[in-house]
Parts: sequence; C-alpha cells; structure tokens
Amino acid sequence: MEALNINPTNLKEVIFFLLPGFIWMLLFSFLIPTRKKSDFVMVVLSVAISALLAISMSWIFSLINTITNLNTKLSVDSDQFVYGTFILVIISVIAVAKLLQSDFFQKLSEKFFKIKPFGRLWNDFFNLNPNNVVRVCLKNGKCYVGSVRRSSIDPNDSIQELELWKPLEYDQNTGNSVPIKETETMLIQANSIVTVEKLSDRLFKKIYPKV
Repeated sequence: MEALNINPTNLKEVIFFLLPGFIWMLLFSFLIPTRKKSDFVMVVLSVAISALLAISMSWIFSLINTITNLNTKLSVDSDQFVYGTFILVIISVIAVAKLLQSDFFQKLSEKFFKIKPFGRLWNDFFNLNPNNVVRVCLKNGKCYVGSVRRSSIDPNDSIQELELWKPLEYDQNTGNSVPIKETETMLIQANSIVTVEKLSDRLFKKIYPKV
C-alpha cells in the first residue's frame, strides 16, 4: 500500500479505498442474485476486493508510466485512480459474472467439486421456453395451468412469486381445464404452492388447447 500513499488516519482516503469493493459486491449481487450476506462478510469481501483493485490499478499505472515515461503518482483520491478504478470495477465484475455463469465453469465445478455454483433450483426449474406449460396446485386445493411468463429470481425478495400467462383452471378429478374469463395473467405466491409440474407435449395439447 505504500505505493498508493494510503494513510489509514485519513478518512477520505480510507473511504475512496473501500468504496470500489463495496460497489463491486453490489453489482455482482445484481448480476448473480444470491442469499444476502452478513454485514461482517460484506465488509471483509469489500476490503479484499478493494485491495485487489488497488493493486491492479497500481500495476496498470506502473505499466503506463513505463511506456509513456510520465511518472504519474497514484493516490486513492486522485481523479486518475477514481475514474480508472470505476472502469476496472465494471469490466471485472461483468467478466467474473460471465465466467461463473458460463457452461465451462459450471461443468468444471460439477466435475471437481460436485456442486453447481450459484445454482438455485427455483430459477433453473422456471428457465423454460415460452411455449412450455406448467400445472400449479395450491394449498387451497385449486389447480391452474398456464405458461410461465416470469418468476422471482432474487432469493432475498420477501415474497417469491410466479406469473402465469393465460391461465386455465384445472379440475384434477375430470382432467378438464376451463379458461378463466377476463384473466390475461395470474400472479401466484410461492408460499401458497404445493406442487408445480412441467407438462409433456401430449398433456400440453390436451389441457392447454391451441395456444
């Protein structure tokens, strides 16, 4: 940190140093929603990421000075550091998110660690094609058939929801489905759901006529 002239007693410099890591964590959580972390974990991760960003910026400026012979001095509250770090935050967080969501990384993780990183069964299940249809049975005994338009993807949402497009009311006893008049979409809370079933092509044609 001596290369960056960071003085821990200088509050302004400390804030400028820690802020990039905190922003990086917020952007990452937006790109890949995960369970909310404790304040302590957020602080530790922010400090670690800020340190990596600061070191990276130091290397970048050293390279620039070597090439241009400008001998630019780097300080955490300088305009060059602020703008450069902001750009580096955006580029790095997008690159990391893309890597973690790539098929290569997913397969690598499953092969060596037997886990699917950042996987959430709710999100994977509803990652459906537009013409795929599900049958949703609720705790009140009612069942509905419809195409999933949207579903909650952020595990930190207080209410998890599922949106059905052009829903039909399904009778489990007769197997018949009846359109719900004047209903274009239906929003269902996850805590009211008992089961969700993906329908086969055969059942799709039988229960959900000519969509």
